[in-house]
Amino acid sequence: MVRFAPGARVPPRRPALNISRLAGEKATVLIPEESQGFNGLPQLPSPAPGAPACLLYTSGTTGKPRGVVLSHKTILHRFERYCNDFHIQSGDRISLLQSYAVSAGIRDIYGALLSGAVLALYDVRREGLASLAKWLNHNQISVFYAVPSVFRLFLETLTD
Repeated sequence: MVRFAPGARVPPRRPALNISRLAGEKATVLIPEESQGFNGLPQLPSPAPGAPACLLYTSGTTGKPRGVVLSHKTILHRFERYCNDFHIQSGDRISLLQSYAVSAGIRDIYGALLSGAVLALYDVRREGLASLAKWLNHNQISVFYAVPSVFRLFLETLTD
């Protein structure tokens, strides 16, 4: 059974994430009931470390994309390693080129949020790679990640 909160959306560019496929997997999307919190924002319950935090989809290279549930503990461990391995600090500026619906996007988003760094979004599809170097310099990006195929294409745009 799939339950969505009013106004919940499935990302339009992710054909694997349509409701019929989600329903076929008997996934449940739980949205906590709202109660008054800080400055009128909803007060959310504190989740157990092993409780599901998000649902990501694999790329489908072995067949059809499959949903993978990540726990809060798993996500926090990955972000802690990411921030420690790359020495991410509050003064850093992290680029986000990939989708928020994939593991690397979530890693960069929460890596910035948990470390106090700035997260700078760049839409590769709309902006292209030719202006990426200028954007990186203008935004003083200190942490940059791109999948190898995008990185190779980006390197081809660079000139001396």
